[in-house]
Amino acid sequence: MDALAQGKTRFFTGKPCKYGHIVERMVSSGGCVECLKNRRQSNKQSIYANLKAWRKANPEKVAAQARRYVAKHPETSQKAKAKHRAANLDKIQESDRLAKARWRKANPEKQKERLRRYYERQNAAKEALAGRPRPTTCDLCGSLAIGQICFDHCHQTNSFRGWLCDRCNKVLGLVKDSPALLLKMSAYLTPHTT
Repeated sequence: MDALAQGKTRFFTGKPCKYGHIVERMVSSGGCVECLKNRRQSNKQSIYANLKAWRKANPEKVAAQARRYVAKHPETSQKAKAKHRAANLDKIQESDRLAKARWRKANPEKQKERLRRYYERQNAAKEALAGRPRPTTCDLCGSLAIGQICFDHCHQTNSFRGWLCDRCNKVLGLVKDSPALLLKMSAYLTPHTT
């Protein structure tokens, strides 16, 4: 009663319990701390089995508990997610890739719309860099584009050079943007042209 009045959770009498343990006793029940510990150890498996069965029978309550815990401890949740992701990055990336592929296959119209919006954003960004809209003729050869009009840029400075047809753009790429090589090619072709 003295320990209870003092707000303590345990007390010590110096007398052994019925199993011979001379240790502190719990104020709430008067039980021996060692007996309580032994009881918990022996019941651990059955307690865990009961807990697993309850969790399986009450998934909505388990989910609600998890949501409350995450709301109360967001930093712990973020750390756990980051640790899990780091440990399982390859599996997560592969499952994400497969899920995206399944989504694309299941939603072909949405995928087309998604790609259309992506290309619109890309074209708008390129036109903003160029400072003018994409023309219908090539800036180099002046021909009407049979294929696509490409955004040509300098690979060293990444600055816009012009809107070229696919053929002219490929030619510049094949000669590695070398003016010297283009002059040699021109000199080579000049005597053979009629």
